[in-house]
Amino acid sequence: LNGLGEKIEQGKHKKLLVIGLSCHIEGLKTLHKKNKYLKKNVEFITIALFCKQTKTEKFSDYIRTLLNAKENTKILHRGEGWPGFTSTSNNKIKFGHRKMGRLWPTFAFAPSYCMTCSDPLGVIADISIGDAWIKKYSKDTIGSSLFIANTQKGLGVIEALKNSQRVHIEEESKENIIQSQNPLYVNFKTSNIGDRVNFFTDVKIKNDKTMLNVNMMRFIKFNQRLNEFYIIRFIPNIFIKIYTILYGMVLKKLYKGNW
Repeated sequence: LNGLGEKIEQGKHKKLLVIGLSCHIEGLKTLHKKNKYLKKNVEFITIALFCKQTKTEKFSDYIRTLLNAKENTKILHRGEGWPGFTSTSNNKIKFGHRKMGRLWPTFAFAPSYCMTCSDPLGVIADISIGDAWIKKYSKDTIGSSLFIANTQKGLGVIEALKNSQRVHIEEESKENIIQSQNPLYVNFKTSNIGDRVNFFTDVKIKNDKTMLNVNMMRFIKFNQRLNEFYIIRFIPNIFIKIYTILYGMVLKKLYKGNW
């Protein structure tokens, strides 16, 4: 957001749509409050993407090794329908392939600030939106998206789109929204933020709440580091599948009773 206030003022903008992750929207709202010009003259409409984690550049390096690509080769992370493919100019792999998808539940290659996030569904924004990772939409190769109106302003935008017939809209249950993003991980990201800050970062804050299961956080951190070794590239898929099942079983056991 460096220099954004000045750019908006120079452009004499009065109303802007901003799309980003929840952490981007949080920063924007803080800037809006502190910048006198923005606070007085500019209205923002915000859209956040569902996000439980982003990835460091080391993740891109790992993808390049999977696709036998040269250093700094451009990667297209999505494309060719939904959920589509991750590709380089000379190779491609199905999005969510075991040796790539394995890295998401373990938070491998996720920066430390992602481990302290408490808004995976982007409720800070007027509208939040994300992939429909549930069985109901599994054969939808076009790519229907789930979205939530978090404010009256957001609801007004959605209703205007619906009335204009530019977007096909159907109602969906709150349960399916949460299920699409995996309830275990939604729970993890929305609970005990103080404990996660203390455990996953160098920042230490006073926290009077009951400590989140330390063994669970140690388990996540261990598997996070384990999966960051490129050796996983050479492990047969059958063992990756077994590891994934065991990881999920242990995590559920450690989660039990923590909320």
